[in-house]
Amino acid sequence: MGMDLGRMIERYDIRQDDHGWTVLDVLTSRPLIIMHVPQVGLDVRDALELVDTLDWPAIRERRSFQD
Repeated sequence: MGMDLGRMIERYDIRQDDHGWTVLDVLTSRPLIIMHVPQVGLDVRDALELVDTLDWPAIRERRSFQD
């Protein structure tokens, strides 16, 4: 069975906001909410780390397909 390249996507990205950086759900174009807290106004390093953590399954799958 072949791998479906569209199956896993990198779902999260960051956008600068008025108070820092927002982690954005690219499927909904809305800020990510974790335990009722919108992920807005974050330090850029924290926002990037959160995106990398959440998107790790898609990144791992893409890397394994490329190998």
